[in-house]
Amino acid sequence: MFDVVFAKADLGRAFFEEMWSRGFLMQYGGRFMPSAALSDADVRAAIEAAGHALLAAKRRAESTGDDPDPMAAVVRFAADHFVATPDTVRRWFTAPSHP
Repeated sequence: MFDVVFAKADLGRAFFEEMWSRGFLMQYGGRFMPSAALSDADVRAAIEAAGHALLAAKRRAESTGDDPDPMAAVVRFAADHFVATPDTVRRWFTAPSHP
């Protein structure tokens, strides 16, 4: 079981609308429980649809003037919901460097 969470609810809703239009009945705020009966082709189709849906949702956000910058959205989300500085949030979402 898994959730898909977006820092910007509008982007999340647009993503799931795009997934619906591609035949994947998912909704924003829902939990997803894939079945063991899914084939490898089913999983590949879902991943491919998600890639296209995310790009389409991003284009929709850009066309409406919403900020499509995911890092900026994450920083705003963290500021609204957690006690964290922008630098802390950037550190959370940056791959660790290896010596």
